[in-house]
Order: sequence, then structure tokens, then C-alpha cells
Amino acid sequence: MEFYNGDISNGEIEIQSTEKKYGTPYFDFYQDKVIFPNEQKGEYTRIEPRSEGVAILPINSDGQIVLIRSFRHAIRSFSIEVPRGFMNKAESPAQAAMRELKEEINVSAADFIYMGSTHPENSIMNSQVHQYFAHNIIWNSSNENHSDGGAIDTTLFITKEDFNKMILNHEINDAYTLGLYAKAIAFGYL
Repeated sequence: MEFYNGDISNGEIEIQSTEKKYGTPYFDFYQDKVIFPNEQKGEYTRIEPRSEGVAILPINSDGQIVLIRSFRHAIRSFSIEVPRGFMNKAESPAQAAMRELKEEINVSAADFIYMGSTHPENSIMNSQVHQYFAHNIIWNSSNENHSDGGAIDTTLFITKEDFNKMILNHEINDAYTLGLYAKAIAFGYL
């Protein structure tokens, strides 16, 4: 996909030049010199992920929402959230969703409903995350998760009522999780 520099004549911020400042296995960091629609010049930092992502809202046979409690380095705290992750090369979004459920909550199979995609950090990052609702879950017989680094502390099974209380009590504040929950309600899945 070709990168779009923007056009100030359309009211957009136009990139005049860009410089890659840093790269990791997951992200590239750029500094862009831009011109705003009012013709003032400025700079923006932009992050480009190396792959798209997936986020999944799994529901078990009892109608409970399945979440994980994971330590997040950036916020230096535990977060209650949906399973999610990056897509591997040559992997479809649905394949990535299934792999993430296997790795993070030990699921061997599930039925997926695609709920579209989102750009969760669109002010600084050009990330696209595919969103799924997962049901008819089949669990593996072992209890271990196979995620990288072992940052997942536990798997939680939460009713819709308890989920709502956890939002109001600021126990669930992950944007991916809140967005998927809102979409599932809007689509009538919850």
C-alpha cells in the first residue's frame, strides 16, 4: 500500500519530508516535517507498525466474557483486557485471532464473527486492528498459556453485569477492550 502524504488544498496536513528515526521488530518511528492547511509549518512524530493486529472478545458457553489480566510494561501496571496481538507474515486476520486465543487463553477452536477494524491510536500511529467476536469456544485440556514472556497473570470469566461494574469502577480501562465491548453490544452479540 502506497503511503499518502496528504494535500493542504483538501484541508489535510501535508507531509513535506519524512525521516525514519528508529526501528524495532514491531514498529518504525518517523519524524515528519509538515505543512498545515493554514500554511504554517510544523513537525509530527509518527509510528508505523510492521504488521496489523487483532483483538478478540471471546464468550464462553455460559455467556461469560473471557478476559486476561496482563502486566503492561508501558503503564507499569496490570490491565484487564481482551486477548490481542500482532499478525504474523502471511497470516490472515482470522488465523491470527485463533493463534492469539490459543496462546493467551488456551483455546483450541472457536467460531469467529468479524466486527470490522479500528485505528486505536490514530493521532500518532497508523495501526489497524481487526476485531472479532468469538463464541462456541473449545478449550484445550491443559491450563497453561503460551504467550511470550508470561506477562499474563490470569484468565477471567466475567458476566456482562460484572463487566459493566468493572467499567464504572475503573477496573477495565483498556481501549481495545472497551471498543470491542461497545461494538458487540451495538451488533447485538451481548
